[in-house]
Amino acid sequence: MKKRLISLVFVVLLVLSMFVGCGGKGAKNNDADNTKDQTSNETPGTTQTADYGDTGGLKLPITTKDVRVTWMTSHPNVEFADSPLVKELKKRTGIYLEIQNVPGDVYQEKVNTSLASKQMPNIMNVGVAVANTYGEQGAFVALNNHYDLIPNFKSVIVDNPDNNWYLKSYSTESGNIYGWPIMDLQRKVNHLYMYRKDIFDKNGLTVWKAGDTEGFYQTLKKLKEIYPNSVPMSSKMANNFWWYQQAGWGLYGGTTQGMSYDEESKTWEYSRTAPEFKDMLDFFQKLYQEGLLDPEFLTNTQNDWIAKMAAPETSFVTFDWISRMDLFPLQVKAENPTYELSPAPPVGPTGKHFQLPNL
Repeated sequence: MKKRLISLVFVVLLVLSMFVGCGGKGAKNNDADNTKDQTSNETPGTTQTADYGDTGGLKLPITTKDVRVTWMTSHPNVEFADSPLVKELKKRTGIYLEIQNVPGDVYQEKVNTSLASKQMPNIMNVGVAVANTYGEQGAFVALNNHYDLIPNFKSVIVDNPDNNWYLKSYSTESGNIYGWPIMDLQRKVNHLYMYRKDIFDKNGLTVWKAGDTEGFYQTLKKLKEIYPNSVPMSSKMANNFWWYQQAGWGLYGGTTQGMSYDEESKTWEYSRTAPEFKDMLDFFQKLYQEGLLDPEFLTNTQNDWIAKMAAPETSFVTFDWISRMDLFPLQVKAENPTYELSPAPPVGPTGKHFQLPNL
């Protein structure tokens, strides 16, 4: 957790350095002029030390004057005001980052209102289409005009042949880039198969091996025999279930929903038309028809799915966010103190997990 926090600190450092260096250009409201709750107008002078490691040429602190930068985002159940991230950024940069956490169900409406009224925070989370459309109209700062202020972005993205595809993929027709990528801030494997270890241990069942699709099938069949009223595998991922499973059948399953570009053949490929995709559908159809896969796996709400996975003898295998292994036992501790959810090998002939890209 500490390593991820430090990484995130440096990502935001790069953003903040550009705002201060640009003198607020591109921001529609100047929060620096309306700073509140500051004890003085000067941050004690500090020099860059070895404690911060290699900053890639970024000089700290960024400013010795009180500066407040606003960032509008949406993240449920998180209180940012006194978070370690905000405190560490203030310590290193002299800048107070005010994070405006907007509820997810109204976030897009808030974005639209901010853009229309031109009363915008300094930083906001938007999709690439919005960033490019409004950036070309002057709402956002073009990063490519300020590479001198963001040396780490330039070295890691612009000058790196492995990463500069980002510029080609997300820039406007005029060559401007308005969005920051996320890099190395997430687990490579963030979603995986999980199984009820307490149930497996109780019945002397062994977990299937990676790549052993038949073994996975036989395990679910055995669970169904032991618990006839169960649906051994359940899910709440709706149609996203399919692209998470594709890696197990040797197909690209990224956020492009099946579209990928083959660099060798110089052609676009669509996984939904590949024979491996049909093989995958046939396999899960078999599970569905034999009552091994929850018949509501494409329509379950989160609460539906939680009820099935938390019940003593209803569902025993699922595919979801890795941290569910910590959350489920806490939710059912009072009713089922032996409940244990453990990581399981991937399903599919390739034996590969779905992995998130580093950039």
